[in-house]
Amino acid sequence: MPLQNYYHSFKLLFALTILFLFENTYGQPIIPEDRMYLKVSPDVIKLEQDIYHPNFPGKKPAHFIRWMYSYSNGLLIAERAFPASDLTQLETEKLYEYTDAGKLIRDSTGYVLLPQLNSYSTYEYNSKGRVTKVVEMNSHSHAIIRVDTYGKYASANDYSKVSQFFGDDHKKSIRYTSLYERGQKQAILFENGFSTQYYKYDSVGRLVEKNNRTYFYKLDDRGNAIAVVQIERGMRIYNFIRNTYVDGTVTGSLELDENFIQEWDNQK
Repeated sequence: MPLQNYYHSFKLLFALTILFLFENTYGQPIIPEDRMYLKVSPDVIKLEQDIYHPNFPGKKPAHFIRWMYSYSNGLLIAERAFPASDLTQLETEKLYEYTDAGKLIRDSTGYVLLPQLNSYSTYEYNSKGRVTKVVEMNSHSHAIIRVDTYGKYASANDYSKVSQFFGDDHKKSIRYTSLYERGQKQAILFENGFSTQYYKYDSVGRLVEKNNRTYFYKLDDRGNAIAVVQIERGMRIYNFIRNTYVDGTVTGSLELDENFIQEWDNQK
């Protein structure tokens, strides 16, 4: 197998593994975009999120990864991942490019110490300005990594999307269909035997349930999350968040909040 195919295969494996560790505790199929479940108001220019290893009540969680998101005029323009010290070689940066009208046309992902894994995605739109296709390719080999095909638009915010992740020489792939209503993902339908995933939201659009996982939020005075606990069959994943607003206000902290954890430990 050519060397670039090993890199390509590792890229797919790494993407699935790194997300699996803190998004899919009990073997649920991985949906990469599910990582970005936080709803952010347009006046936030930076969001930093520390995620701690899943743990059961009474056990102190360990830091796993930090995500940092940068925004401009309400649009996500960059995100960076800073894994725990023993995974620093997996540090990544993703940049987003838009048209003057605010349509996403390209994103690029760079691995700080593993540039051979770098990739980019391009976006296609129809005459109504609705995205129809997204193709992710390896920046070096130009092999296709992922294809998203959008279709069945009932309205601008009601549609379906078929995603396919490819393995070596396209001999292996993961394929699923996402269903959206009001711009919110409602369900994932897998074609490889995995069970369907369902999503529920609160009145302002925050994710509160995904299959057996529930999300509970601690909010700042402007309604943005500063702490989140995800609970699935007794296991908890803690998120601590720091928001920076366009007026310079900073809310939340990345410090592990023992009181917040104790509060949830008491609810065994």
